[in-house]
Amino acid sequence: MAFSPPKIAAALGAALLCASVADAGPGALDPTFGSGGKVTTAIGTSAFASGVVVQPDGAIVAAGGSSLGFALARYTSAGVLDPTFGTNGIVTTAISTTAVVAGLVLQADGMLVAAGWSSDGTNDTVTLARYQTNGALDPGFGVAGIVTTTVGTTSRAEAIVLQPDGKLVVAGRTGAGSAADFLLVRYDALGALDPTFGTGGVVTTAVTGFFDEARALARQADGMLVAAGLASRATPNQPDFALARYDANGALDPAFGSGGIVVTQVRPSGGNSVNAVVVQPDGRIVAAGADGNGIAIAIARYTAGGTLDATFATGGIFAPGGGGSTVTGVSAGLFQPPDAIILGGAFVTITGIFPSLTSNSDFLFSRMRDDTPAFDVNTVVDFGTTSDSTGAVAMQSTGMLVAAGGSGGKFALARYDASLCGNGLVEAAEECDDGNTTDGDGCDSNCTFTGCGNGIVTAGETCDDGNTLDGDCCSSACQIASPGAPCTNDGNACTDDVCDANAHCTHPANTAPCDDGDACTENDVCAAGECHGSAVTCPVCESCSPVDGSCIDMPQTQCGHVTVAGASHLSVRATGDPAKNFLYWKWLKGSVSGFGDPINTDDYTLCVYDESGASPAVSARAAAPHGGTCTGAPCWAPSGTSKFKYSDPDRTPDGIDKILLASGITGKSKVTLKARGANLAPPALPLGLPTRVQLQSSNGGCWEALFSAAGMKKNATDAFKGVGQ
Repeated sequence: MAFSPPKIAAALGAALLCASVADAGPGALDPTFGSGGKVTTAIGTSAFASGVVVQPDGAIVAAGGSSLGFALARYTSAGVLDPTFGTNGIVTTAISTTAVVAGLVLQADGMLVAAGWSSDGTNDTVTLARYQTNGALDPGFGVAGIVTTTVGTTSRAEAIVLQPDGKLVVAGRTGAGSAADFLLVRYDALGALDPTFGTGGVVTTAVTGFFDEARALARQADGMLVAAGLASRATPNQPDFALARYDANGALDPAFGSGGIVVTQVRPSGGNSVNAVVVQPDGRIVAAGADGNGIAIAIARYTAGGTLDATFATGGIFAPGGGGSTVTGVSAGLFQPPDAIILGGAFVTITGIFPSLTSNSDFLFSRMRDDTPAFDVNTVVDFGTTSDSTGAVAMQSTGMLVAAGGSGGKFALARYDASLCGNGLVEAAEECDDGNTTDGDGCDSNCTFTGCGNGIVTAGETCDDGNTLDGDCCSSACQIASPGAPCTNDGNACTDDVCDANAHCTHPANTAPCDDGDACTENDVCAAGECHGSAVTCPVCESCSPVDGSCIDMPQTQCGHVTVAGASHLSVRATGDPAKNFLYWKWLKGSVSGFGDPINTDDYTLCVYDESGASPAVSARAAAPHGGTCTGAPCWAPSGTSKFKYSDPDRTPDGIDKILLASGITGKSKVTLKARGANLAPPALPLGLPTRVQLQSSNGGCWEALFSAAGMKKNATDAFKGVGQ
């Protein structure tokens, strides 16, 4: 199958439901290859691999075009360039002005044949080159290892197959513009045109008589050749899927389609083309490419007679449609026994708005099984550039898939786990593979040996969870545990761990006592699968210690502040006569505040903290309870619409006789508080500085000011005066 970057067939990413690289199993990158499963190699500039083969010893050869002409690179099975091939693993062959490899085959003797075209800048010429096992051109092939064949004024090879008899067949086109035909050329083992094929080794086929091009070629078991690509219509000038089948002599097979030709209009809008063709063992033919001017994937399957296979997708065609910001490109394909088609290409993300569009493409590996147009593998691999795409794919005997293409003008290779249970090959992650997916025959449908613990329920088992452990509701003997039996602890004390009737370990919530790990909660109990406790209640001016849950002197942390420095004032007097004790605090120009409801619900307490030591210490506290009657009148009373006043001539319980709470916008709210007399226990003088004063509400509100040496006016044994920060 041949590929060149401009021919990427596009399709909706949503249609393929593409995923990123799998962690393990089919689709996962092989970490033993290159760096994390990926390899890139610079060969001149603008290098892109369109062919790849795997040698019997596991070595991998990729071939394509570059600024240096034909380009080949050989890698060890670990993805390291093989120094025994060419120069440090790389071979380039300059042929004419430009030369591009479109396909690569490996002969039984280990020689490599690359096919494509070379150009003098005006016309193209079918070009082949054969290389010896060390990368040197084979002098026994053509002229010094190179064969060129011009058919018409311009001709290209897009694909190559190697016949069992050693003959080589290439497919492509002759002509250009609106006048090009399918072209097949067959060579003998020495590179000479095979006169038994077509006319002097050449076959041309005018499929529609306009622009016709073969882009892929496959050989059937009976020796017939299927060429696939595109054929343009007369009106409008848009291409459709085109296939042609030839017998061993190059004659069109009249038993295929109409006179050996099949043209399928996948979408009337045109833009339909085949980039990969695969012949299944049962003779059915799968063609993959694009429809709708290259904006949507298209896969068609045909019977051996060339009619669309009605058992596949919708009338033989899988074409989900195009549009959106992601498209996928199909550039290569192969059949993987017993029932899978592997496709490689590019996953493209488009961003921006026309005409300022940008795109980013990555390697794509997809696999389709059976007769259902669904993919069991979809892997996207990013090489780190905006132009990563696959040009060719090859299977290794180990079940690994090698994809070759390009990334940022370099050869790029990726190796994936493509293991397929039931193909008769014991591949990566398989214990066995007996060629079927039947359970209970010694090798089960997941390619593990029949037995308890392989995840397949077989004779004598009532369950099989893939292990032989007890305590998970499926015993080590693969028997279902009784409902209610204990099972694996989920680590949550607020759930029970019990088996249900279906051998599932369940974790229903319980209501047991628990510990939520918070020292400042108590009476912890489970609810709805979580541990909850009630907050420890501490006296006013104290808070719970997160260390041990004890109540300690601690200011609140979320308090309102004055908005202007010096807008808070504190005066304290303490003499030998308790009746003359006095405390006056003003909090002016405060932040926006609402003071709650002191008439009905909210208590207020003045808390004074000495913060001169290592830990805060309460040096004074005075309460003003909500509601209440003071000398026959309510202690608290509203004043206007935004103020509350407190008045207690008896100054009970702690000496407060006046409070004013005035709500307001930022800079307009204020608090004033006066306390005096024998009921007041003032802070010890002189004050330890800094001292923090807070008015705390039982509704969680708090208003504070901090007094330090900077604002101190007097701090003696009998009095303090100062302004806050």
